[in-house]
Amino acid sequence: MALLSNGTYIAFDTLALTVGTSARKLSCPGAVIGNVYCLRSIADARLLCAATRDAQKIFVVGTGFIGLEVESTLIRLQKQVTALDAKDRVLHWVVPLETSEYLASVHVSHGVKLLTSRAVQSLVDESRIVEKVVLQDGTSAVIVGIRSVPNLELARLLALQSADGIVVDSRSRTSQAYVFAAGDRTLFGGPFNTGGIRLESVQNVACSAGCDCRQRQGL
Repeated sequence: MALLSNGTYIAFDTLALTVGTSARKLSCPGAVIGNVYCLRSIADARLLCAATRDAQKIFVVGTGFIGLEVESTLIRLQKQVTALDAKDRVLHWVVPLETSEYLASVHVSHGVKLLTSRAVQSLVDESRIVEKVVLQDGTSAVIVGIRSVPNLELARLLALQSADGIVVDSRSRTSQAYVFAAGDRTLFGGPFNTGGIRLESVQNVACSAGCDCRQRQGL
């Protein structure tokens, strides 16, 4: 039985959780300065488009799918792009080393300045506008964007097993037999990721949703 915010109760036999994720924010000093942006929605994209129209130096934090896509778009717009990742390579959690190295070389060859194994220490501002990004090794540059945080509120209310996402099996089933979950907030294991992985990609969202639907239909 589900209780809605308007007080209505809805009975169900099977529940599918597909409430997605939220953009992960920087936690360093200066992270809430005016020209620090995240990209998650159409509104975010429009805001980012307007904000970068006249900007020349763009600093992108994170080299996942979103980060790499933003970088390639900005390079086509003739911007000076610096990309940073705290890990030692791009897409470190989802692709093998060879693929990571290839993608990094393509971006660098098109003009992206790529910095890995370094994290943001702080953002320095004047009049609520970022003027430089101070890295933990003492170097500096200019602006920002990152990964996502799974929305786990409902999962916790249902006492579902979760960590960095809702734990599901190969058929999208959670730790509760009548509850399924799909999308980039699920955490699943496999022969090459026995510890579990939360795969943030459009393909995973579509495939896991299809798997979820087939299981609930008994296919």
